[in-house]
Parts: sequence; structure tokens; C-alpha cells
Amino acid sequence: MKNTDDRMHYLSHLTKDESWGVVCTTVGKQTCAPYSEYPTLPHPQRYLFPKSGRILDEYQLVYITGGRGSFHSSSCPVKKVGEGDIILVFPGEEHIYYPDHETGWSEMWVGFRGDSHLDEMIHSFFSKNSPVLSIGCSDTVNDIYYRLLSLAKSDLLCTQQAIGGFIYALLGYVYYKITNATMSKIKNIDKVQNAQMILREEMMSHMSPAKIAARLGISYSLLRDQFKEITGMSMSEYALKQRMNRAKTLLTSSDKSIKEIAFETGYESVSRFCCAFKQEENITASDFRKRNRH
Repeated sequence: MKNTDDRMHYLSHLTKDESWGVVCTTVGKQTCAPYSEYPTLPHPQRYLFPKSGRILDEYQLVYITGGRGSFHSSSCPVKKVGEGDIILVFPGEEHIYYPDHETGWSEMWVGFRGDSHLDEMIHSFFSKNSPVLSIGCSDTVNDIYYRLLSLAKSDLLCTQQAIGGFIYALLGYVYYKITNATMSKIKNIDKVQNAQMILREEMMSHMSPAKIAARLGISYSLLRDQFKEITGMSMSEYALKQRMNRAKTLLTSSDKSIKEIAFETGYESVSRFCCAFKQEENITASDFRKRNRH
């Protein structure tokens, strides 16, 4: 029996919408009760699952909000899927997913295509070999899907552009969730995060990496190596990046002199600050302020 709250939308788009970088093909939600046929909604033929699986010419993000089931694809062996998991379907990848008969499941989905930039971004941060992403039950993700459903239903002018923004937000938030879940399991991750905080908040003190390690109760060599592994840069490089970010903010959003900004970012002299800024940003601090003041 179909759930009265089930919804699905299949969207069209104009040629100029493709210039936005992403276009939405479908948005929906459905609940498959235990021992029911799946899917419960009358989808177009090309979206149904033959026994061998299906191949789409689009990406899909399928969020499981209840129940459990299975997923497998050409690049991923059979994997159990449950509440709080999100499936990233890649175009051209044969795949199939379905709920367990005993539990059924509830799902929300969005399908989309994009330009080469979107393809490059997704393949840089996600993998066909690991398309099932455990993000947990998230009010933020639920809210994005309901906003997508609302926009798809309204189908007003520029709906594709509004939906495209939320698709990027969804991808970004999913990556944020899985990355932080992975990082939280790394030994001494809290030490690295505290070191980052010290480097951000105490840039005027020029505290050495060795002193930071001693303050955090960890050996300098271990903190140095794990900091580089996690952030991709040394502690000194990270400190410089924070000083430059702070300087750029002050240059564009305050009336403070360059001398004051140099002092606030931990430099003993204007000349050292100006030299470091030019070397890092390839532009003088004065010219940066002029170009970005407004």
C-alpha cells in the first residue's frame, strides 16, 4: 500500500540552465512497508531495476531515513545499508539497491547531472568503490531534501538554479560528515585540533611548535607528523596561512593602518609583514587593500 506522504518529481530544464553547472532530474521520497513491493511509486521505466541492475546517466544521492536493505554496484560488492546511510550512485555504473522484506525502508533521493567541474569535484572527494556513506540521522540533511521537494513542487522560474545550490550544499555537508567521522577515530586528533586553535588564536605570541606540543602533553615529533598528515601542511605553514587570512580580513574590512595590522598578525615590523605578504599572496598589502576594499 502506498504511503500518502510519498512524493516524486521528474524535472525538465532549459539549455541555459546547464550553464549553472548542475541540473536536477528528479527529487522524491517514499516509504516501502515490510513485505511490500519495491519501489512503491510508478517511476519511469528507465529508473526501474531489472534483475541485473540498472545504469543511469546521472548521479543520485539516496538517503535512507528508516529500515535497512542492501546495495551493490559494478565497483562495490554487496553492502548492507541502514538508517542514516546515504548512497551515491555514479552515472554509467551498473547498480541495484532494495530494502529488506522484513523491515522495508524509507528513502529520499535527488538525481542530477553536471558539467566537467562537477564531475571532477565528485570524483576528487568521493569514490565508486565506497558509494555507501554513513552520515547518521541528520536534521540538516533532512531539511535540505525537504527544501528540494518544495522547490521541485513549485517549479517556478529559476527553480533549477535554486535546487542546484542545495545539491552542492548537500554534497558538501555529506563530505563534511564522513570526513569528521573518520577523523574522530584517528589517535591524537584532539591534540592536532587544539594545536590548530592555538596557532589561530595566539598568532601574536609566536609560540613554537615544540612549545605547543609541550603544552598539549604530546611529543613534538608525533604532533609534527600527525599535524602534517591531517592538515596537509606543517605547523609553521599553517601559522603563516592563518596570519595571512587574518591580515586580508583586516585589510578589506577595517580602517586599521598596515602597521597596526602587522602587529595584530604577529609581525615585529611593517617591513617583515609586507615582505611576507608579498611573498605569500604575490601582491603588496597596499595593492590588495585597494583592489578588495569594496
